[in-house]
Amino acid sequence: MKARIRELPNGVRLAVIRNRNLNSMAVLAGVQVGSRHEPMGLWGAAHFVEHVLFKGTKRRPSAKVISQEIESLGGDHNAFTDKEMTGFHVHISKHHGRTAVDVVHDTLTGALLRSSDIEKERPVIREEISMYENNPDMGVWHLSEDVAYKGTGLEHRITGKSVSFSPTMLRDFFRSWYSPERTVVALAGAVDDDTEKLAADLFGSMKRKSAKGPKPFQDSAPMMRPGFSFRAGNTDRLHVVIRFPGVRSSHPSTDRL
Repeated sequence: MKARIRELPNGVRLAVIRNRNLNSMAVLAGVQVGSRHEPMGLWGAAHFVEHVLFKGTKRRPSAKVISQEIESLGGDHNAFTDKEMTGFHVHISKHHGRTAVDVVHDTLTGALLRSSDIEKERPVIREEISMYENNPDMGVWHLSEDVAYKGTGLEHRITGKSVSFSPTMLRDFFRSWYSPERTVVALAGAVDDDTEKLAADLFGSMKRKSAKGPKPFQDSAPMMRPGFSFRAGNTDRLHVVIRFPGVRSSHPSTDRL
């Protein structure tokens, strides 16, 4: 099955892949903003924003309300932050696809980003940072990124190393980067016409803004740098990562894959 992809008038890209044999569907809103886009002093901001967007919107004022609306229908929702993308997704019965689309849209466009929620989330993210730092398997991967991408945005940790930025800095970061021309909305599974139309209407109403950073979706990965590094730790195992450069996604040969 091949996805149908179209661009809405405001720049949002809508991708739909239907499978009538399923009884469920998934909704994903992905925004091209991740740790590689963060300026100095805001390393970890995209990951922090991801956490806080679930804390409440004007229509759904708390994380509990958001969770209950999805989970009471047998669905689940979550989010992730990567080097180049932040995503918000819901998996739910095909009978409640419109609710899933509405919740994902509301989370992305109506989040309150309250100072009180930001303060409550600081210790949660500090604990997450500590968890990764004390995991040798994750640590060696981060160490390899330090060497391979030194001096570029890909060098930075997704979680960052600090959570000291102010609520105003986080809100400004969100307003600057989370724009329709950086957004992809994907619907997959038992998607009906009404659910697809609602997604196009809701996400197509997002207001355009002047996005910062490189042009959305361009292939701008830096070349890997050769090098070697190691870190001693209190563990009885040796963790090794070896990296090799690959083919860029824009290379003509990828058309045959």
